[in-house]
Amino acid sequence: MKKIALFAGIALVAVGMLGSIFIASAMTPTLSLYSSGNSDAVQATVNGDSYASVTLYYQKSGYGLQSWYMGSTNSSGYLSTSLSMSNLGVVSGSNAYVMINNQQSTSVSWPYGSYTGGPISLSQSNINLSVSQTTTVTIYGGYAPYSMYPSGSNIFQSVISGNIINLWGLNTGSGTLNVCSSGGSPCTTLYVTVSAGYNNNPIYYGIATPVTFSQTSATLSVGQSKTVSIYGGSLGSYYNNYYIGYNSNSSGVSATVSGSNLTVTGLSTTASVIVVCSSSSSCGAFTVAVGQTQTGSNWTYCASENQQCYVPGTQQIRYGASGQYAYRTVSGYVSCSNSVFGDPIFGIVKQCYYGGAIY
Repeated sequence: MKKIALFAGIALVAVGMLGSIFIASAMTPTLSLYSSGNSDAVQATVNGDSYASVTLYYQKSGYGLQSWYMGSTNSSGYLSTSLSMSNLGVVSGSNAYVMINNQQSTSVSWPYGSYTGGPISLSQSNINLSVSQTTTVTIYGGYAPYSMYPSGSNIFQSVISGNIINLWGLNTGSGTLNVCSSGGSPCTTLYVTVSAGYNNNPIYYGIATPVTFSQTSATLSVGQSKTVSIYGGSLGSYYNNYYIGYNSNSSGVSATVSGSNLTVTGLSTTASVIVVCSSSSSCGAFTVAVGQTQTGSNWTYCASENQQCYVPGTQQIRYGASGQYAYRTVSGYVSCSNSVFGDPIFGIVKQCYYGGAIY
C-alpha cells in the first residue's frame, strides 16, 4: 500500500509538472515584409505561437485601418505567405502589424513596389456617367501609390483605392482625370462625361442646379464638429431633399444632413470627401481634413506632392497647403500624395512637412 501511495504521489507530481509546462503566456509575434520582385506581390513572414490564427492589420487607401486573416502558424509557430497589394488596396510605405493570441507585433512598413511595372494604362479611357451614377476603373502598370489630377470642377468626384479608381457623377459636363505613377510619371488620361438623368419625378427631365455649400472644405481636430449650409440642387419648383451620397472615409469622418445643413465630425486623423446629393440627383463635393491639434511652428519641409518624404524616427507629418492639412504619424519613407493622405484641399499643389508638437 505504501508503494502504491508513493507511485500515486509521483504520478501527481509528474502531472503537475507537465501542467506547468503547458501554462505559458503567449509570445510576442514578429512580422517581416519584403517585395517579391517587379510585381504587386509582397512576401509576409510571421513567427509566433504554434497552431495559432494570424490577423494582419494594414492601411487601405481611402479606408484607414483594415484587418485580414492571413492563416495559421505551423507547429514551429511559422507562417509565410504572399500578399497582393492591389487586392488588399495597401498604401505603400504605410505601417502594418499582426495579432496572434491577443499579442501584437512591432509595426513594419510596406515596401515600395510596383503593381506590374511598365507603362501605365487604364481598363477604360473614356467614361460616360449620368448624374449620381458610379463606376470603377482599374489601373495597370506603373508604380504604386498612384496619384490623380482632375479637371472640370464639380463635374465628377474620384477616389483611388489601391489600383482601383472610384468615380461618381456630380453634375453635367465633361472633364479629364490625369492618373500618374508614383513619382509623378508616367501618366495617362481618363476622359469623363456626365449627362443629366431623370429625377424622382419621372415625367420631368432637365438639368438641376449644382449642389453647393457655404464653404467648400473644412479642417477639423479629432472630436471637433462643423456645420455648413447646403444650397442649390433644385429642378424647377420641385421640393428638394438632401442626403449623403458618398463618404470616402466614414471611419475617419462622420457626416449627417438635417434639412439644408451638413454636419461633419472628425473621428481620426485623416481626410475624406463627402458627396451630398439632392432629390433631383444633382450632387456636390465637400472636403474634410482631420488632424490633431498642433502647437508651435516646428514644421520641417520634406517633399512636394507626388515625391517621397523621409521622416527621421517616428514623427507627425502633415500634407496640404494654405492652412488645410491631413495628418499622420509615420516613420521612414512615405509617399507625399493624395493616395496616402487623401486630398485636404482640392486643385492646389500640396507639400509634406514633419515635426510639430502635439498636445
